[in-house]
Amino acid sequence: MTPSERAPLTGACALALAAAMSLPALSEEVLAGILGMFVVLLCVSWPHLLELPSRTGSGIIMALAGLGSLGLALALGTTGLTTKLVIVIAIALFLSFAHEMLRRERSRLTLSISGTASGALITTLTVTWLKGWALASANGPATVGFLLAMTMGLALGTLCLALPLPSAGRVSCAIVIGAATSGLLAWALGYSPFIIAMSTLAGAVLCTASLFVFFLLSRVIGAADPRESLAVAISPIALTGILTLLFLEVALSYVPADLGLTVIPAA
Repeated sequence: MTPSERAPLTGACALALAAAMSLPALSEEVLAGILGMFVVLLCVSWPHLLELPSRTGSGIIMALAGLGSLGLALALGTTGLTTKLVIVIAIALFLSFAHEMLRRERSRLTLSISGTASGALITTLTVTWLKGWALASANGPATVGFLLAMTMGLALGTLCLALPLPSAGRVSCAIVIGAATSGLLAWALGYSPFIIAMSTLAGAVLCTASLFVFFLLSRVIGAADPRESLAVAISPIALTGILTLLFLEVALSYVPADLGLTVIPAA
């Protein structure tokens, strides 16, 4: 598959997250279900994309890290989730080395360790979307709107990669559309100029970061296969959750209440 053929799936992943956040009820459960599906698809496709020597073992470690993080967030809440994620990542790294020690065939050790560890990191960071939703919903509708504006900018921006344009044109269009979408939605929601500017910046940054991951993974030889393309399409959305959370925390920490976002201390 070509980047233009993978782009709709990447945009659809972000749209699915935005749709889950827009539900009047059960948003957390539906969002967790979508993120769990992302993790499972990554576990199936990532080891094949990188041609890891022990694909089943690598997939199991990725699943333990990703689904374990989601389970912790749902069972114990997202308060203090950062500390829990550090522990999960540390355990995943340990399991990556233990996995190599248990392999009978010891070739391509560096590839196997790095590929398994990076895959586990991606699946673990997927839960940051759930943390972002919990933080936004705890701080009121204004913050939820800010999160949705960023997510929609990411979705429409990545969809622009499917346009029949040269690579430079598609990238430029994606960043511009992502920034414009986030900014226009913030304006439509009646935010202050400062929040509109922050939302516009967030849309541009999220699209730029997702494009880096998208095109980097598109250079892998295995990306031409439809199954392996799942990892190429989903990874950019999974990783940009951490940037979305960063923008939310910056807004809630440094934006005064009279600029449009309700500030509630979030431990």
